[in-house]
This record gives sequence, structure tokens and C-alpha cells, in this order.
Amino acid sequence: MWERFDAACSAAYAPAAAHFKQLAEERHHNAAKAQALIDEVGAMAGTEHADWKQVAAAAQRLRQVWGRLGTIDRKEKKKFDTAFEHAMTAMMAPLAEQRALEMARREQLIAEVEALLPHDRSTLDVMRHLQERWQEQAKALPLERKAEQALWQRFRAACDHLFAQRKESAHAADSERKVHLHAREAICAGLEAAAFDGEDKAQLAAIAAALRDAASAWHGAGAVPRAAEAKITQRYQAAVAAVQAQADAIKRRAGAAQANALRDKLRLCQALEATLGRDDAAPDGAADAADWSGRWQALPPLAAEYERALHGRFKAALGALDGQRGSYAAQLEANRARLLDEVLRLEIVAGVDSGAEFARERLKMQVEVLQSSLKSGQKPLTQAAQYLQLCAMPALADDRTASRIEQLFRRIGAAEAK
Repeated sequence: MWERFDAACSAAYAPAAAHFKQLAEERHHNAAKAQALIDEVGAMAGTEHADWKQVAAAAQRLRQVWGRLGTIDRKEKKKFDTAFEHAMTAMMAPLAEQRALEMARREQLIAEVEALLPHDRSTLDVMRHLQERWQEQAKALPLERKAEQALWQRFRAACDHLFAQRKESAHAADSERKVHLHAREAICAGLEAAAFDGEDKAQLAAIAAALRDAASAWHGAGAVPRAAEAKITQRYQAAVAAVQAQADAIKRRAGAAQANALRDKLRLCQALEATLGRDDAAPDGAADAADWSGRWQALPPLAAEYERALHGRFKAALGALDGQRGSYAAQLEANRARLLDEVLRLEIVAGVDSGAEFARERLKMQVEVLQSSLKSGQKPLTQAAQYLQLCAMPALADDRTASRIEQLFRRIGAAEAK
């Protein structure tokens, strides 16, 4: 009894022992990563840095990575934290000195703006130059957020004060803003009157060009009076949305046409294969190659991958009319079960109901699909790619199977449209 009890205890503890071992390995691995980070910081602290922005970004990244290290033994964690902070302090010391110098430069820019004369003709050019220098310095070396905001607010306040003093002499600027407003109104009117005719592809290209040209002209038109800015911007956005709606409608029509063409070509392939699979099919009657080819040519072309897949399937069936009907019919019959499996598999992936008669097979296949995905570790094919393979598979299909395939197509097509 004791041996049985002891064996049962050992078996029960085995998963826990494995779990504790895994946790220990994770802590050991995290400790190794911590030491690697400390070494990386130490290496950066011992090098000369010309790109201070890169140093600041590296410091932020390293702190974020350190915060996500994971669990480490408590005794080692305190030691690692201390070592990391010492290394970071050494790395950040030159950056802190450089930031102090940069703050002095920003203070100098503020002083230069405050010293500008409001009525001097060169004031605006000088102020723009100072603003550009401010942006260049801010990009080259970002300060700490609080200091950056405080200095920027002072700089902007000095610029705003200078603009306020120039308000009385701003008639020329107001006139220029009105010209810009008229230019933007013309852009809006052009978009509002735009109507596109012709083939779908040509229309979409024309719409894209019109929107691109309008955006370029809009951004190049310059500032408008503040009182009219919100209204003209709203009008422009509405005009762009209306033109974009035309493009969306064209895409929907093209998508619907493609969906119908795909459905019809798939049905044509299934009908031809069903004719080949009938024993009573007349060799020179219903299965006439010229007639089938004519029916195919009467349907509009599909997107390249679907056209290639379905045309290859149709061409293979058409070739069987010339004397290989028996062997090809056997192949179609042999693929029937495989087709049913693939339909069921795709229904599971797409979340489509297979019907009560396939409930048992569906449950079994769900387990197989899950086990296969866990074992392989490979990224599964998309629903569209699986449906493309399904379309390319020559096989006999009854009305129920054909209906299930079309239902899958509608579901997948709707998902892709979103």
C-alpha cells in the first residue's frame, strides 16, 4: 500500500516539479538578460556619443526593457537594480551636461525674439529663422519633457507678443489670407463638381489623381482668415469625402461584378465536370468543347489568381472531352470526398454552419485542425487562400455541396470587403 501511495505522490508531484523547474529557468534567463542589459549600458557609457538624441532614445528604451525583464530571484534583483542605476547614471552624465548647454542655447533664442523690433521689415524673417533654429535644436537634442514644455511656452509667448504688436500693420497679410481663401474655395468647388465616367479602373485612377492634385493645391494655398478656417476646412473635407464615396461605389460595383463572375465561372466548371461524370453523357452532344468554350468566353475575366485557378480547372475538364473522359471522371469522383473535407475544414475556419448532418464530422475535424496547428507551429493560410485552393480543385459536387461552397464564398467575400 505504501509503495502504491508513494508512486501516486511522485506522479502527482511531477507536473509541479516541472513547473518549478521552468520558473527557475525563467528567473535564471531573466538574470542573464539583466546582466546583458547592464553590460550594454556600461558599453554605451564608455563611448563618445555625437548623436545625443540617439542616447536619449537608447536610455528610454533600456529603461523600458529593464521594466519588462520579468521575475528574478529577490537577492539578485536588488544587486542588479543597483548596478543598472549606476550604469545608467554613468551613461546619462554626458547627456545631462549637454542638455544644460542646450537649455542655455534655448534661453538665448528667447532673448533674441524678445529683442526684435515689431515694425522692422526683417522682423518676420528673423523670427522665422529663430523658429527654425528652435526646431532644429529640439530635434537634435530633446530635453526632459517638463523643461522642454516650459521653454517652448516662453518662446511661443515671445513670438505671440511680437505678432500682437504687428497686428495694426497686418492689412497686407489679411489681404493675402483672403486670396488664399478664394483659392481654397475654388479647390472645393472643383471637387464638388467632379463627376467621373468611363471604365472602373480609369475612373479610380482619375479620382486618385483629382484627390492628389486637390490636396497638393490645398496645402500650397497658404493660411486663410481664422474666422473662415473652420468652415472652409469642413467644406473641403466634405468635398473630398463625396469624391471618395464615388470611388467606394465604383469599388463596390467592381467587387459585386467580380463576385458574380466568380460564381458563374465556378458553376460552369462544376457543370462541365458533372457532365463528364455522367455515364449517359453523349460524346458529341451536351459535351461539345466549342459550346463550353463559348460559354466560358462569354463570362467577364476575374482577378489574376482566381482566373488562373478556375481557367486551369476548366481547361483540364475541357481537355477530357477529347477521349480521356473515363480517367478524368474517375479523378473527379475520387476527389469528391476530399472536396467535402476541404469544404468542412473551411467552414470551421470561417465560422460557417455546416448543418446538422455534418455535426459529428465537424467536431472530429475541429479537433484535428487544432492539433495540426499546435504541432506545426506554422501560420495557417488565410480564408481567401484556402478558398482559392478549393476553387481550383476538380471534383464532383452535388447541389448541397455547391450551395455550401457558394455560402463560404459570400462569407469570405464579405469579410474581405470590410
